[in-house]
Amino acid sequence: PSPLSPSFPSLPTDMGDELEKCRRFKEAAFKDQRVSFLMKMMAVYGCPVQQHEFVECGQCPEELKINGAMQLKEDGGCNVLLCEGRLKDAEDTKSILRHELIHALDHCKYDMKWKDPKQLACSEVRANSLSGDCDLLSELKRGANPSWKNHHKTCVRRRAALSVKYSLAMSQKQSEDVVDAVFDACYEDTSPFGCIP
Repeated sequence: PSPLSPSFPSLPTDMGDELEKCRRFKEAAFKDQRVSFLMKMMAVYGCPVQQHEFVECGQCPEELKINGAMQLKEDGGCNVLLCEGRLKDAEDTKSILRHELIHALDHCKYDMKWKDPKQLACSEVRANSLSGDCDLLSELKRGANPSWKNHHKTCVRRRAALSVKYSLAMSQKQSEDVVDAVFDACYEDTSPFGCIP
């Protein structure tokens, strides 16, 4: 998943089971130490947010095969959308929220140009590395068969390239080249954690 630009309106929601499930998963995710830390770091970086207003549940357009997104707002800010009906469980929601919060921190901290392939690739490398998306257990749950050697870097590189490819409508080779160009520096940037959690 990557930042959506411009922001798409979430489709109308009803008060059905999927919306309630999304809200329950969101509440559970707010209790996660990394999610809580990332929310606090938004204020440190100059973008204080109210978690319940900043993270919302909504229906995402069917043509976008995403579970969540960091959305850009007209005022230059952003928020996080969790896609109701697409969240597997509370653990999945935590990972999605961590990923999108890394994008939100990058948006807050830097003057991000999300259509710039290198800037998007850098944020995707960071989000996939720092969110837990590429933990060994996450890879196994996805049905991947990761090698024990360098599995984290391999996963981060693969997932970042896929996000860039779909976000900017690039070829696989183009997206891989862009990710390769920024990978080392962006993988080493573990802020705000100090190391890969």
